[in-house]
Amino acid sequence: NFSAGRDVANGTVTALGAGGKVCVYAGSGATQVIVDVNAYLPAGASYAPVTPARLADTRPSATTADGQSAGGGALPAGGMLDVVVVGRGNVPADAGVVALNVTSTGATGTGFLTVWPCGAARPLASTVNFSVGRDVANSVMARVGASGRVCLYAGAAGTHVVVDVVGSFSDVIAPPLAPADPPAPPPVATPLPPLTTGQWQNVTPPIDITYRPVPAGANYGTQTVALSPSDPRVVYLGSCYQGVWKTTDAGASWAKVSTGVNGDQVSSGVNWTIAVDPTNPNVVYTASGGAGANMLWKSTDGGVNWQNILPNSIVDQTSPDVYAIAIDPADPKHLLVTFHGDWSGKSSAGLLESKDAGASWIIHQPAGAWGHSHYAFFITSSIWLVGMQDAGYWRTTDSGGHWTQVSDVIAAHGAVQLYRASNGNLFVAALKSILKSIDNGASWSAVGDLPGNSMPGSNGGYYTITGDGSRMYVQPGAAWADNDPRPYYVSAETDGVNWTPLNGQNFVYGPMSMVIDAKNGILYSSNWNGGFWRLKL
Repeated sequence: NFSAGRDVANGTVTALGAGGKVCVYAGSGATQVIVDVNAYLPAGASYAPVTPARLADTRPSATTADGQSAGGGALPAGGMLDVVVVGRGNVPADAGVVALNVTSTGATGTGFLTVWPCGAARPLASTVNFSVGRDVANSVMARVGASGRVCLYAGAAGTHVVVDVVGSFSDVIAPPLAPADPPAPPPVATPLPPLTTGQWQNVTPPIDITYRPVPAGANYGTQTVALSPSDPRVVYLGSCYQGVWKTTDAGASWAKVSTGVNGDQVSSGVNWTIAVDPTNPNVVYTASGGAGANMLWKSTDGGVNWQNILPNSIVDQTSPDVYAIAIDPADPKHLLVTFHGDWSGKSSAGLLESKDAGASWIIHQPAGAWGHSHYAFFITSSIWLVGMQDAGYWRTTDSGGHWTQVSDVIAAHGAVQLYRASNGNLFVAALKSILKSIDNGASWSAVGDLPGNSMPGSNGGYYTITGDGSRMYVQPGAAWADNDPRPYYVSAETDGVNWTPLNGQNFVYGPMSMVIDAKNGILYSSNWNGGFWRLKL
């Protein structure tokens, strides 16, 4: 039952209709509708009701059925409460799903509660919608999580929470929960070496960067570079067939870290993509492309040990040939993965999405003749941009439900990077140009006659663009003639149309990938067969 100006949620258990569907009807007035699924019950599942028992109550002097969880104070906005449900209130030890009644009382503002199984990523769903001066209750079927617990989260405003159990299901078999990644380590305290402002320094690790074409080893030197904003001293660098390397002192020293479990698999190909959890520099993803082991590899211990997180059931429908991975800055468990080759039985490749750090996957089929070798980017959690070397740039505003081509300028083969300037404008590298958007990626235009625009070949142009909050940096990425080295180019982040040479050294090989350690003012640039460079800004 709803009325104007109020968000109202209600839990229901309903049979599935024709085609596995349920129907929703709005009577009397129009309304927006959100449907979240909490659980499903297979045919024949038996429900065991219990006398309603209070399992949690955050109000002062409150009591529960067994005295285990009472008081403790209201959940603040962004606060979380975990409640043991198994073994309490006559809930049996083998319960897989519990039926709860969850109440918000004494709210400090308009907000919501989310209930989900502890140990899993918090979902984008609301169980109770509350506001000041109203006690609101709702029923929910909640899967039992780690250690027999369910978790509650207060979004947007604080509130007291009351949780009662009214029944359970013990014969519902649920898939395993995604294991939680280990906590982030303490920040690295390694001293930085002396750095001179405006001076480029070659800090290539001890790897062979000598160019060798396909099929004679196909060595393109250093590959992508990545760091975590939570600890930018930790920098990872990919290579061609020589593994993943790591520095904690701005490149003064290096260690090849892909040496543990599956390290040989990770080192057997081209690490042309690396993504680091923005909240934990020890959680790293990479691919082992080219003639290597392919697949998508994840490390939770700083790149030493690796696990393939693409199951065969997914690979059989898509491809093992992973090209790039993106992490949602707003949710480190939210991932997008794109592919170097076409999917099985198709002439194009789509993309994969995970909401639980790679424990499970959603397959997004290609929306047209997309081809392959894509890069995907999060503009927001639900607005994505995909750069394609065959079909230009495509955008979705509903997490892959619908797609629109927003530019017919194609991406250069090898790498693509998106950057959001300090004024909110977006810039993305493309074939022989840098594209700019002032409307969150809905439309794009070339920024002007940059030096790379006249570069020959299908790989000419720009692969990467980055900035430090004040200035943005680009450089043509393919090799110029040895007698015609070029500088990097800079533009104010409020401009992006007018670019001037950056004083200092010129380069024959431009960057495949760049990142900036904004905290310490260091630009890192991986320049293919030109090696790895740093610049103190």
